[in-house]
This record gives sequence, C-alpha cells and structure tokens, in this order.
Amino acid sequence: MSIFNETNRKKVTLLFFDILVLNLAYFLALYFRFDLNFSEIPREYLFAFKKYTLINTIISIFIYSRFKMYKMILEYASYTELINITWASILSFISHITLMTSLVEKMPFSYYLFGFMIQYVLTVSSRFAKRMLIYMSYKQKKDNEKYKKAIIIGAGSAGQTLKRDINNSNKNEQTNVLVTGFIDDDRSKTNQYIGGTKVLGNRDSIKDIVSKEGIDLILVAIPSAPEEDKRQILRICNDTGCEVKVLPGIYQMVSGKITMSTMKDVQIED
Repeated sequence: MSIFNETNRKKVTLLFFDILVLNLAYFLALYFRFDLNFSEIPREYLFAFKKYTLINTIISIFIYSRFKMYKMILEYASYTELINITWASILSFISHITLMTSLVEKMPFSYYLFGFMIQYVLTVSSRFAKRMLIYMSYKQKKDNEKYKKAIIIGAGSAGQTLKRDINNSNKNEQTNVLVTGFIDDDRSKTNQYIGGTKVLGNRDSIKDIVSKEGIDLILVAIPSAPEEDKRQILRICNDTGCEVKVLPGIYQMVSGKITMSTMKDVQIED
C-alpha cells in the first residue's frame, strides 16, 4: 500500500509541476518578448494568454499522458524518456500555435518560440533531476574508502541489469560497491556510455584499467559467452589481484534474477 501511495504522490507532484510550467512558460515568453516590462505587454495579448490557459493545460496534459510521462521511473530516465518528452513537447507546441491562432488571438511568433523553449527545458529538468542527483551522489561516494570500486565485464543485458541492481542497493546503503565502468569486447562500444556508465575498453585493457582506476572488484557478467572466452577473461582478471565474482550460469539471465547477491566467488573449476 505504501508503494502505491508513493507512486501516486510522485505522479501528482509531476502533474502539478507540469501545470505550473505550462502556464509560467508562456507568461514568461510574453514577458521576455516585451523586454521584461510587464506594462508594455498589450492587453489583448494578456487577455488571449489568460483565455487559452485552461485549454493549453488540458490538451498538453493529455498529450503528456499519451506519451506515458507520468509512468516514468525517474531514477532510470534515459534516451527513450527524452525522446518521449521531446515529441510530447513538440505536439503541445503545435497544438498551442494552431488553437491559439484559430480560436483566440494571433500572437507574435517569439511568444510561441520562447514559450516552447522554456516549457521544454523545465519539463526535461523535472524528469532528469533525480537522475542527476543520484549521479552527483555517486561522484561523492567515489572517493569514500568504504566503497569498493568495481568494473563489470560485459556491457550486455546481464551487465546492465547487474549495474541497475547495484545502483538500487546503493540508494538504500545495502551494498558497498560503486561501478566505475564496463569492459566489453565489442570495440564499437568503447568510450560510449550505457546508462551513464562508460565502456572503458575490452579484455586486453583490463589490467591497465584496474591499475589506472584503482579497481577493487571485478564482476563478470557474460553468461552467454563461449566457455573458452570466459576462462581466458577469468585468467586475466585473476592476474590483477582483484576480488573477482561471476554469474553462476545463463539461467539467471533467462529468469531475470541478476543481482549482486547472485554473484559468486571464482572457484578453481571456473
């Protein structure tokens, strides 16, 4: 029940924030259009703004809802969520121009342009603020000696799921692991970011990365890799002197049970 209430509280908070932004954005647009001088704004423009406020709010909130903007998990806001916000904001912008012009008053184009820019920036900020706070918290923890610095071998679905589990555990202080980056043999991923975490290199870079980043723990999350590749990678990892943990088998990936608790220490048979 508490989870349900918390979820609805977040939705209502976002809804009220969006209503505020939708109306504030276009008022500020008028304010900026007339050189930050309220008395210079023509009365017909102020009247048109007030008259269209309710229509704009209802239509924009409907569009936002269609793009699932109140069902986003803000901790994991990413490229997909950004695309949805962008399209929703564009459709809101188009509807504003069309309906304001045809039903109420023809406004200066700068009114629409400034309004859209302010609306878009504030809407994106509201969805990504929590993610940024988590990232900043991660940066602060990075130099804390009680946390083990880790790299994940494998930037595929298993590695990404493991990274998310560690992030969630860190929020509740359930683990003392901070993921510094991924290692993956797909060279096209090198220096790219997956969920805000950089792919630092391939298996040939493991020893250098461990030394450069001060890594304490290596998590091997490549359940579908050929056995010879796994053995070679584990040999490299063991030579680093770091603590090494590995997923026991591919069934974790199939069942979706990829968590820090499912990782096991490397045994001699591995």
